[in-house]
Amino acid sequence: MASNSGRVIIVGAGPAGLLLGLLLAQNGVNVDVVEAECEIDSRPRGAGYGPAAVTVLRRAGVLDTIIERGLKPDSFTWRKLDGTVIGRLSGLNRKNDVGGFVMLTVYELAIVLWEALNKLPNAKVHWGHKVVSVGQDERSAWIDCENGELLRGDFVVGCDGGGSTVRKSLFRNDFPGKTWDPIIVATNVRYDFIKHGWEDTNWIVDPENWAVVAHLEKKGTWRVSYGEQPGLSHEMLQKRMVEKLKRILPGNPEPDQYTIEHFSPYILHQRCVERMRVGRVVLAADAAHLNNPMGGLGLTTGISDVSGLVDCLCGIYHGKADINILDEYDRIRREIYWTITDQVSTRNLERIMKTPEELLSSQDSFFSLLDNADDPSVFDEIEKFYKKSTVNGLANGNAQLVPWDRLVRYVSAKTGRVGYGDPVVEESTDVDQLVANGALKVWVLEGDNWLRAARTGEIDEVKEILSPLSATDVPIIRCTGLNYLAHIAESKMDIPKNPTLFIKPGQAIGDPRAPIPVPKLSQAKCDYEGELTIVIGKNAKNVSEEDALDYVAGYLTGNDVSCRDWQLEKEKAGMMPQWCFGKSFDKYAPIGPAIVSTKVLGDASGLRLTTHVNGELRQEANTSDLCFGVRKLVSFFSTGQTLQAGSLIMTGTPDGVAAVMHPPKWLKDGDEVVVEIDGIGKLRNVIKFD
Repeated sequence: MASNSGRVIIVGAGPAGLLLGLLLAQNGVNVDVVEAECEIDSRPRGAGYGPAAVTVLRRAGVLDTIIERGLKPDSFTWRKLDGTVIGRLSGLNRKNDVGGFVMLTVYELAIVLWEALNKLPNAKVHWGHKVVSVGQDERSAWIDCENGELLRGDFVVGCDGGGSTVRKSLFRNDFPGKTWDPIIVATNVRYDFIKHGWEDTNWIVDPENWAVVAHLEKKGTWRVSYGEQPGLSHEMLQKRMVEKLKRILPGNPEPDQYTIEHFSPYILHQRCVERMRVGRVVLAADAAHLNNPMGGLGLTTGISDVSGLVDCLCGIYHGKADINILDEYDRIRREIYWTITDQVSTRNLERIMKTPEELLSSQDSFFSLLDNADDPSVFDEIEKFYKKSTVNGLANGNAQLVPWDRLVRYVSAKTGRVGYGDPVVEESTDVDQLVANGALKVWVLEGDNWLRAARTGEIDEVKEILSPLSATDVPIIRCTGLNYLAHIAESKMDIPKNPTLFIKPGQAIGDPRAPIPVPKLSQAKCDYEGELTIVIGKNAKNVSEEDALDYVAGYLTGNDVSCRDWQLEKEKAGMMPQWCFGKSFDKYAPIGPAIVSTKVLGDASGLRLTTHVNGELRQEANTSDLCFGVRKLVSFFSTGQTLQAGSLIMTGTPDGVAAVMHPPKWLKDGDEVVVEIDGIGKLRNVIKFD
């Protein structure tokens, strides 16, 4: 489908549908946006957009208008019910670039997007067109409207909100997740909060009267959203509203001191479909997933859905991707919802449902971080988190494999639990030394497994680091022999035409800073091999060198501990040298301290590798000197066989191993071996004879 035309049918003229239509039309795609109502929905709904959404709105060319009509909040403030400040995050818009946060009601945002879309000749909005059915075949998809009109295109995209007709056409009423017990009442209120010293966005922490109060636009309208009991009638909600607002608003005003412009109750959900793409029908934003509105993650995630979907569809139309790229959109967007949007929005709501005393005494690392939020480096980390929490990971059809930059597996100093974290460090920081000093902190990562573990926004303190992957996470370790020219020369071998392969079992995995147990039968000639280690992130078979990095999650520092007599001597190894038995004892493949993703290290070329034994430099090389680099190894080892996710590839060791020294300097009981690779870190272990 290598064409700049084509046609996409978008159901729903809310912000997601209009933004999708605008971006597609700007890229030459014909667009029909279909809306059941006769005008834009004016009910008070969401109003906040995080950095990832701001980037997309700038891309669409509407950000300046949005800022002009709305505002850019400078702070988030957490307060007791009496207004006392218990936490503040300031400087949200200290930068003038694409970052920051923006406030504008969904209604006003939809107007801005419709005005821009209405100027494009290849886009049309069909008001008053209620969709009654959706269909598709191999070449097209279509909708039938209640008025008898049928619209056909290459794809149908459901952006028609939580009650999506498009979603129900695919899954009926199946919408996995949960519904919260309380509901939320969203009100637009005119009241002078500034006079009382309140900032742009205020979170009220109270188990009975929790709320969020946000400045919406320069004219003075504020959004006050508060929790209520379920099952109350419209009349009862109005009656209770007077007392609720008197408790929540500063100064405890009477009804004649403020004006309610709109109010609307909402049921709170945390839900996501099992698939966001079925053939030529695709879902986005609230049609695909719902979450409580605390923190604006629903709006921001929905807008990021749109950005990723635009990249995919334009990639298809421009001949850069086939239709199956939509499966990547489906996988990545659902993964981000469950690992980020769902978890963080849940914590945001649970945080304000506590008493202030419970919150202040809890181990809420995000909240405790606010004490240092004026520190630019801390704010940078918070902003990175908000960008990562919703950025789609898709650009021109390419997907990031993991949501983290660096991953450690650690024991929490606070709880004693084992979890995943992303170290709060600069690239050059020595993680090993921070662990030794008891000073390492991590952004907490949570998810189904290490591949999907994503930041929660909380920070934890590390007692001990473990191997980033456990033995059960690693199906197999593929190892490369003779892959540095200098090591080949010292081994007196010929340069191989293809990589040499041997294996270690997953049970050989060992932890950083942990002893390496050496069995009695292998204590005579124990050796070290510092190695760059590749971590496979998804199943790979018959992968080309060009595509190889798409299957790599990241890199580790590794040590291929070896027993040379059981590797090379005939009376032990047999007539042919064999490299498995003498390298496969338990803990003979320590790895760590962190997996560093390809987002950070690319193909891992140009990295300095050193190995020290008791402080003596034994090995020094650069990964640019590998005979077979990362791309070649992944491609070659996947030929005719599947590299399973979690598999490791140890890429070979440089010259300087103990076996070739004169005399050999075999490892002894108590020796400390430190392998270090620039950008990844130090792997420190002590040899312990059984």
